[in-house]
Amino acid sequence: MVGAVWKDERKIVKRNGSASEGKFVFIYSHGLSTRLAGCPQISYLRRMKDYKHHYIIPAPPEEVYRALVNPATIRLWSGEEAVMSEEPGSEFSLWEDSISGRNLAFEASHKIVQEWYFGDQEPASIVTLLLHPHKKGTSLELRHTNIPEEDYTDIVEGWNDVYMASLQDFYA
Repeated sequence: MVGAVWKDERKIVKRNGSASEGKFVFIYSHGLSTRLAGCPQISYLRRMKDYKHHYIIPAPPEEVYRALVNPATIRLWSGEEAVMSEEPGSEFSLWEDSISGRNLAFEASHKIVQEWYFGDQEPASIVTLLLHPHKKGTSLELRHTNIPEEDYTDIVEGWNDVYMASLQDFYA
C-alpha cells in the first residue's frame, strides 16, 4: 500500500574533497512500512542544473520578439515548421518536436516565459527570454532552470549552436 508522495528541493554542497554545488530534487514516498517506522523513504534523487547566458542579436527587440513568437518567422530562421502562439497556456513545438512545451507568459517586445517538457519531470523546466535594447540591436538574456543533469550538455549546445546561432545568422 502506498501513501502520499511529495518532493523536496534542496541545494547541497559536497564536502568530501571535491566541492561541487548543485540543486537536487528528492522524491519521497510514504509507504506502509515507512509510515509504521515514522520516517519517509527517498524513492529517487535527480540532479538539476540551471543555465544563464546573454546573446547579442543584430536587430531591435521588437523584431527579435516577433521572430520568437510568429510561426512563419520562426520557420524562416529555423528552417522548420513551428507551432507557436502568444496565448498563455498554449502548447508550442519547434524543430519537429525536438523542443516542446507550454507558453506561460508574454510581454510584447520584452519577455517570453515557457515551460519546456522533459517527460514527467518535476519540477518544471522554465525558460525565460528577456529582450533588452543594445547598441548593436538586442541583448537577449536567457535563463533556463531545472535542466536534468543528464540533458544539460545537449541543451546548452542546442541553445548556443542551433537556436541562438540560427537566430543570429538570420539577422546577420
